[in-house]
Amino acid sequence: MQPGITVLLASPRLDALRGRRLALLGHPASVTAEGRHSLDALMATPGLDLASAFGPQHGMRGDKQDNMVETQDYRDPVHGIPVFSLYGQVRRPTTAMLETFDVLLVDLQDIGTRIYTYVTTLAYMLEACAQVGKTVWVLDRPNPAGRPIEGTLLEAGWESFVGAAPLIMRHGLTFHLQGEPDLDAIEATMEPDLAEDIYELDRCIECGCCIAACGTAQMREDFVGAIGLNKIARFRLDPRDRREEADYYRVIGDDEGVFGCMSLLGCQDVCPKGLSLQTQIAYLRRAMARAGLFGGVRRQA
Repeated sequence: MQPGITVLLASPRLDALRGRRLALLGHPASVTAEGRHSLDALMATPGLDLASAFGPQHGMRGDKQDNMVETQDYRDPVHGIPVFSLYGQVRRPTTAMLETFDVLLVDLQDIGTRIYTYVTTLAYMLEACAQVGKTVWVLDRPNPAGRPIEGTLLEAGWESFVGAAPLIMRHGLTFHLQGEPDLDAIEATMEPDLAEDIYELDRCIECGCCIAACGTAQMREDFVGAIGLNKIARFRLDPRDRREEADYYRVIGDDEGVFGCMSLLGCQDVCPKGLSLQTQIAYLRRAMARAGLFGGVRRQA
């Protein structure tokens, strides 16, 4: 998995940005896969004209880490471009700010919750850019809180900077899916019992205790292990996951997967969350048998 900025810089689509004035909405976590800040990476890319930048709460470079401390506009000391604060004199970009660019690149790392102000800043920027016909490219990043959703929806009339829209508290989405939702791809019905099963599997904290206690893992370095098998079981249950069964079984269908487990229960005995790991392994074995799959290959009758 690569962050959107890394994908963009290696993509032929970069040519569409050449000859246009660009702006970056970013913050300290706006970095490439190599750890280079997106502002610096864009400035170093031949043919790109990064004309301005915007910083949300805490600033472009993280210079204001204390909560509720506003930042001011300034000129980047290295690159000389204006950096406008969207958490200072204003929360929404002014007309003068919008006139500095043709295309806005958004590279913000969210944490998957409604009350984080970056999603509000994105919403305000999208509204402002739509009003004046500016183009916005969202350079997506993973949601570290994962895909589960929980909490309550914000009620109409209670909107604020820590809740700009009727989002659920833990929304399970990325910025791209919030800004341009493909409902066919992300909407799915789920029975309460199934949701509870998925939530139970999500309790795994990947501490590694199960691997340390696993006899098979000590003998086979290629064994997927209880952590990997638990994740496979979790995503296979999730109706929002669009992968084919064979995609899962290709990973876990041989001796390095579910059939390598000797069922000694060591993993289950030491799990600090008390997860029934052997139950998930048995579930995957039954699912493979019903599908007639082994090692990702469907057996012919």
